[in-house]
Amino acid sequence: MMKKKSEGKPYQVYMTAGANKFLRIYYGKVKECLAVQSTVE
Repeated sequence: MMKKKSEGKPYQVYMTAGANKFLRIYYGKVKECLAVQSTVE
């Protein structure tokens, strides 16, 4: 997010990019945890 801000991008652009990156990482971790749980049961 700070990289986009330092490039002079508008607030909406760098906040959206940061949120998308966070959600992509979060979704991957949650999906991985759920897959592990389902194999344990």
